[in-house]
Amino acid sequence: MSGAVVKALEWRVFCARSGNCEAKAPYGEYVIQSETDGWCLYLPWQQSEVDSVHSTLDYAKAAAQSDFDARIRSALVVSTPPADPVAAQAGWQLVPKDDDRREFSDSALPAAMISAGADVLEKASDDLRNYVAGETIDWDYGMEAVAVYRAMLSASPSPVDSRDGLIERLVGAAEKTLDNRATMLSTAGDGRPYVTITFDTLAEMHRFTAGMAELRAALAAKEQQP
Repeated sequence: MSGAVVKALEWRVFCARSGNCEAKAPYGEYVIQSETDGWCLYLPWQQSEVDSVHSTLDYAKAAAQSDFDARIRSALVVSTPPADPVAAQAGWQLVPKDDDRREFSDSALPAAMISAGADVLEKASDDLRNYVAGETIDWDYGMEAVAVYRAMLSASPSPVDSRDGLIERLVGAAEKTLDNRATMLSTAGDGRPYVTITFDTLAEMHRFTAGMAELRAALAAKEQQP
C-alpha cells in the first residue's frame, strides 16, 4: 500500500552486558541475541530456534523491521471512497445550488451562468423582433427554456475542471463557431459600424450561434479557475 507508514519497532535491552534486546508486536515478540555466529533474530511465536543470523545488531533489527512491515501491510485493505451518487449516473452533472431565500436580483449563482442565460433570452428576443422565415429561429417559450438551461449548464463551473479540460472546451467551441460557410459584410450605415453575416444554410447559423454560446461559457469558466 503506497503512502502507508508502519510504526518502527521499539526495542528494549534485556541484557546490558551482551546487548540482547526484544521488541513487542501485536502477534508476539522479536528477540535478538548475540551468539557465536553473530546476531541471531528469533521469532518465538513461530517456535523457530533461529530465524536469521546477521553480522551486526543493526542488520538484525533491520531484518526484524522488514518482517514486521510486511506482516502489517499484508493485513491492510485499500478502501475505495464511495462513488458520487450524482456523478455516477450518466447524463447528470453537479452544478452550483442557488439560495431560494434570496431575491432574484441577488442570486447566489455564478455570474457567468446568469450571463449565459440572459444572452440566450436576448438572442431569442432579437430573433423574434427581426424574424425572417428560414433565417432566424421562431422561438417559443419551451425552446427558450431549453436554450437557457443548456447555456447555464455550459457556463456552470465544475469542481473538477482542469486546465486541459478547459482548453478542450475552448477548442471545441471555436471549431463549432468557425466551421461554417458564411459571408461577412461590414457597412458604415449611419456612422456606426455594422457587420452582417449571411450563412449558406439555417443549420450553419444555428451551429454558429451554439458555438458562440459555448465559447462564451468556456471563457467564463476559465476566468473562475484559480
